[in-house]
Amino acid sequence: MTLGDLIRSYREANRLSLEEFAQRASLTRPYIWMLEKNKNTKNNKPIIPSVTTLKKVALAMNMPLNNLLEALDENYPVRLEPRRNVSDSKTDNMAVEKHIAQKIMEYRKARDLTQKELGELVGVRDNTISGYEHNINDPGSDMLFKIALALHISINDLFPETEIDRALKLSDTEREHIKKYRELTEAHRKAVDDLTDTLYAADRADFVKKESQKYAPDEVDAG
Repeated sequence: MTLGDLIRSYREANRLSLEEFAQRASLTRPYIWMLEKNKNTKNNKPIIPSVTTLKKVALAMNMPLNNLLEALDENYPVRLEPRRNVSDSKTDNMAVEKHIAQKIMEYRKARDLTQKELGELVGVRDNTISGYEHNINDPGSDMLFKIALALHISINDLFPETEIDRALKLSDTEREHIKKYRELTEAHRKAVDDLTDTLYAADRADFVKKESQKYAPDEVDAG
């Protein structure tokens, strides 16, 4: 399946419009539309989403990134980083690739595996693993998923921390709220849930209204 197929199935199952899902994922409506069509309307070529986009979609679907990647076609293309301006995109990608290489080595050693043993687990030779760890060979998204499974980690662990990752970290206040919530009676939990849903819906409605005024109809997310 493509990412667009997964999004469409999720929207239909949850009766969400393109606009509603776009707001959940912090992406624009036209970009979600293009993902579902698997075509960039600017050049008529297939859409190649970035890892950051996949994280946003997974979060919007309440799905672990690993599960989303597993549901995609084996050779579905994914960019390591979202496109930025031409001057810094190459440098950014090199930094991400170097980070991934270092993490593969770190987690392999933490699991007390040799390069040969890891290679056997993922179906490649030990010199291929060496190439990955020294940033000579590009493992590709499918191989990264296999390596993460072999090392018993999330594929997120191989990538640099993003703004989304930082946003998901809980503050001390949030942890305290969760602790108190778990100690409430079932009736009081439902009261908190209902109030949260009401406030969230009000905030979303206000956000959608502001965003619809902010973006032009033909504006799309780059990746």
